[in-house]
Amino acid sequence: MSPLLVLAAALCAAAALLPPEIHPAGRIAVHLLAAAAALALGFARGEAHPPRRRAALLLLPPAIATFALASGGRARGLDEAFAFAAFALAVFLGRRLAAQPDGPPRLAALLALLGLAVSFQAILQHHWAYPQAAAALRAAAEPGSDPFLVRLEAGRPAGPFSLPAALAGFLALSLPVTLGLLWDASSSRRRALCGTALAAQAYALLLTRSLGGLLAATVALALVAARGRRKHWRVALAAALVFAAGAVFFVHARRAEIGARPGGDPISLRLGNWRVALEMIRDHPILGVGPGRFASFYPRYVRPGMNETQFAHNSYLQIAATWGAWTIPPLLLLAAAGVARRDRRGPAGGAAAAAGVGFLLHNACDFTLYLPGVALPAALLIGVGSSAPEREAGAGRDPLWRIAAIGCALLFLAHAVTSDRAAWHLDRARAAAMRGETGEAEREALAAARAYPIDPDPWAFLAQSLLARQATGPQDEERRHEAAVRAVRLEPEAAILHHTLALDRAAAQDPAGAFLEEERAHRLFPEKPLYHPAEGAR
Repeated sequence: MSPLLVLAAALCAAAALLPPEIHPAGRIAVHLLAAAAALALGFARGEAHPPRRRAALLLLPPAIATFALASGGRARGLDEAFAFAAFALAVFLGRRLAAQPDGPPRLAALLALLGLAVSFQAILQHHWAYPQAAAALRAAAEPGSDPFLVRLEAGRPAGPFSLPAALAGFLALSLPVTLGLLWDASSSRRRALCGTALAAQAYALLLTRSLGGLLAATVALALVAARGRRKHWRVALAAALVFAAGAVFFVHARRAEIGARPGGDPISLRLGNWRVALEMIRDHPILGVGPGRFASFYPRYVRPGMNETQFAHNSYLQIAATWGAWTIPPLLLLAAAGVARRDRRGPAGGAAAAAGVGFLLHNACDFTLYLPGVALPAALLIGVGSSAPEREAGAGRDPLWRIAAIGCALLFLAHAVTSDRAAWHLDRARAAAMRGETGEAEREALAAARAYPIDPDPWAFLAQSLLARQATGPQDEERRHEAAVRAVRLEPEAAILHHTLALDRAAAQDPAGAFLEEERAHRLFPEKPLYHPAEGAR
């Protein structure tokens, strides 16, 4: 097994089993593997298309300018930039795997096994874990538990991921790959294993009741089913009927969740999110609102009936809104690479290409590009599916690419020991706070702030913890005020941070300062009653 294949397998497994968006350990592992992948790609023989890869470096100047000119939010901007860099590395890694005869089939087998594993976890969540948790919560009758009860009783599993839509996005990757393995299986034992995996994944996808995941999976499966067939229209018609029936069933099954409030259906909510993203692009067409700052700017565009969200539910609109309109050509090139037809890429490569198309389509109505647990396996498949194997051969080494690879690896390592270490400490702080150990929680938050001083989250956590326990000593008041001020300076567009500073000023008997900060919070999030000078600073 080649080193590149080992790296790809480790990256895919770490991303899926320990999704970096919710597990600091998975985040560290992914960034360390990305650093190793950068070195492996930079020093591997037979680099393909050096001019095209050099052209990718042309994206650096506008990206750096966008980041440098942002008025705040540098921590989230850096995190987002490294997530996109890891995605690009995974695409290149997938393209290199396409040159190896055993690369695409083994990657497909790994995706099928991972899909089977997360499906079993999701099935157990739906039939055992969630009903037990709902019964315990109902028996406890805790105030404010109704929204959680609705979610638990709906039974939509998330597997190891953060959301049912994320699980559905991953299954939309593994299902077409598993179907391709099933059709190409050479023994009855392999066919039985692939059939079992396919059935489990299909059932888990059904349990998620994710419309975006259903659309992505239907398209990807149809592309695999249409392979080698002349009358593709029959497959397309069957896929359309399956999606229509599934969509009706999903909406009907989610009627309690959707009916909790008017306008709470997925389509209405997404239309509102898309409108906000388009308005951001209109107001900030060149460099966007700033990398990673969609969630900070979103509240000022919110209208009555719209949801609070950190994502636009359309990754392409969100990238253009936050990074600027210059990102549109690279996004179009990514889409073109994902759907490009390669007749000689083999069965596994064709299934990978189909899964990549489903992922790209899914991100037109969701945000799995922003979830590394789904995005990194998808990037590998896009790389495999967009590459013609015979074009990946050839000798020669590119010194410029080696230098860029070394620099990229060092940057990933630096990010791992700063941002990822801070995320680890902050996760421990939250766990300690849940256990009621406020002193330990504040020490961990301070360690996170020291590890990554430009991140406002540890400072905000520290200030909010001191406010919650009503610390009144001079030293505590000084620490609380310093933490609240630092958080606001690092992200001046976040209403919650101004509200925290307003509470700090109110606790310090500074009504004028409290009123001023609450007024700022109200201007940033006018639809939230809490952020009102007459209410919030009380």
